[in-house]
Amino acid sequence: MSVRLPRIIVVPLRRAWPWRRDMALLEIGCRQGWRLPAGEVITDVAEALAATMQVQPATAVLAFEGYTLVGACWCCDGPMSDAGTVGLHGPFVMPHAAGNGLALQMQQRLANAKD
Repeated sequence: MSVRLPRIIVVPLRRAWPWRRDMALLEIGCRQGWRLPAGEVITDVAEALAATMQVQPATAVLAFEGYTLVGACWCCDGPMSDAGTVGLHGPFVMPHAAGNGLALQMQQRLANAKD
C-alpha cells in the first residue's frame, strides 16, 4: 500500500481567502489539543485571519489531501530573523498528517519562498 503525500502549494496569503475558516480550525485545534471551542470562537479567529489577509502582505503554505486542507502556515513579509520566526504562524497540521514530516516540509517551502 502506498502512502499518498499531501499536495503543498505556496500562495500569497490573500489567495488563501477561501480556506480562512479551515486555517482557523487548524490553528485552534493545534493550540488546544484538538478540543475545539464553540462556533463563535472559530468565527472570531477566522474573521481576524480574514482581516490580516486583506491588509498584511504575507506568504502562505497550504497542504491538501484531495480537497481537504490538512496543514497551513503563513509568515508576514519582511526580513526574517536568524531564528526564522518573525511573523510566523504555524505550521498547523492535522494529527493524522503530522507523522510524515509535513510540518517540516511546509516550513522549508515557506523559507524557500521568503528567499
